[in-house]
Amino acid sequence: MPLTQEEVLEKIKIKEFFFNVEIGDVDFSGYTFIDEIDFSGAIFSGIVKFQNVSFQKRTNFCSIKFKNKVDFAFSKFQDETFFTNSEFQSSVNFASCQFCRKADFTNVVFENDSDLSDIIFTQDTIFHKTEFKKNVRFMSTVFGDKAIFDKVKFKNNVTFEVNIFWGKTNFESSEFCGIADFFFNRFLSDVSFVNTTFIGKTRFVGLGFEDEELFFKGTVNFLYSTFFYPEAVEFRTLDLSKCKLRNLNVSSFLFSDIRWAQKGKRKVIYDEIEIMNNQLNILYPLIEQTYRQLKINYENSGNYGYAGDFHFGEMEMKRLGQPKFYRYFSLTTLYKILSGYGEKFWWAFSLLFIFLFISSIPYLYTGLKASKLVEENEKPELIKYNLSFNLESFSVGEYFNDYITVLTHSVEIVALKREKLYETYTNYGRIFEFIQIFFITIQTTLCVMALKRKFRR
Repeated sequence: MPLTQEEVLEKIKIKEFFFNVEIGDVDFSGYTFIDEIDFSGAIFSGIVKFQNVSFQKRTNFCSIKFKNKVDFAFSKFQDETFFTNSEFQSSVNFASCQFCRKADFTNVVFENDSDLSDIIFTQDTIFHKTEFKKNVRFMSTVFGDKAIFDKVKFKNNVTFEVNIFWGKTNFESSEFCGIADFFFNRFLSDVSFVNTTFIGKTRFVGLGFEDEELFFKGTVNFLYSTFFYPEAVEFRTLDLSKCKLRNLNVSSFLFSDIRWAQKGKRKVIYDEIEIMNNQLNILYPLIEQTYRQLKINYENSGNYGYAGDFHFGEMEMKRLGQPKFYRYFSLTTLYKILSGYGEKFWWAFSLLFIFLFISSIPYLYTGLKASKLVEENEKPELIKYNLSFNLESFSVGEYFNDYITVLTHSVEIVALKREKLYETYTNYGRIFEFIQIFFITIQTTLCVMALKRKFRR
């Protein structure tokens, strides 16, 4: 026969164990347990009520089977509390409970829908290898120190809504099988989703960007996480400036109203900042891939400004991922210098004019001779200066006029004009013509590409 409430109180009084002891309906509502309570190994077959109970010493509910409804609403656990290896086969209610010391739910199985809302966990909260077989909701719950949800199995839908996590939070190696909703929470310290699996729809939705509204205030780590349906993943109104995303396929995620980290005027992901600070060269290819996926994501959504920043990041990681010498002497480096990887149109356009002006100077010294067009306009037949820089041999005005002439010649060359005012007549002049055409053609192409990207935005 199951023990009655009076028999349970008697066993507690004489400090007998409850291992494999069956307990029927009990109602301890309003009780104050001054001494340590140990129900380890008990089987509660009836309805259990611990409403508004004060547990003043260590409380042990380890390895217990709760076969019927359990209600701990408004109870206060003043010392360490252990529910390790227990099983809740029916509904359980911890609403408005307060755990003043460590609360340990390691290896607990929740067979039915669970509502763990309005709870205050003052110190460490441990849900290690816990299994929620039905829906579970954490709403308006406060986690004081560490919140550990590692290797937890959420077999159905789970909702974390308007909770506050003061300390470090760990969801590592956990499994979300149904819908996973994280709405308007505040993670005030670091949070880790390393090696976490999301099988169903996943949503992270924040409230805003004010300090008291920030969803992620510390670093957030999604390294090696798996999202089975990337197109069903949403990140809305979040500050991801300290979010690690490498090793994820983010090309299909929905990013809406996101604040990314900044490097100068460029949007970057936190992974780049981290490896620059720690010089983790091996990670450059992984971050390059993440940038490429983010570029595709934002291009598909029509946000070409952000896509441009992530394209720059992709190319920058590609450059830095090369051997040390080629980081500074390679085509990728030249692409950055000449046009900012195709993202800086005005810089590329300015360089085009600088190249044109500078590359015209050598013609003054290699020499130009007049064509028939010049003879008709009664202009000098020959332009050629020596490298002695003897200022007495010519005037500044004459030199300036001749420079305008060679600049015009450069424009005619770049424009591939057949009949020119002047022609080169030395081998050195022809070499400079070839070099000029080669570099200005490249820079013009880069300008066109950058302009195309600019208008695409």
